[in-house]
Amino acid sequence: METGNALPHKKVMIVDDAQLDRIIARKVLLRCNFAEQVIAHESAIDALDYLQTLDNKPSEVPNLIF
Repeated sequence: METGNALPHKKVMIVDDAQLDRIIARKVLLRCNFAEQVIAHESAIDALDYLQTLDNKPSEVPNLIF
């Protein structure tokens, strides 16, 4: 097993209608080295639209969605 500086997740997504909550969640996840990339969407519809654009790109799908 390789041990290094790899982060637990490559990409995570935050879905929250409150802008301040999205900002705080993004900063906490990045500061704690939880993921390489954090993307945020204001609504579930926006998040689903984004995920549908990744239909042919499974490696780009977030590892975790909050």
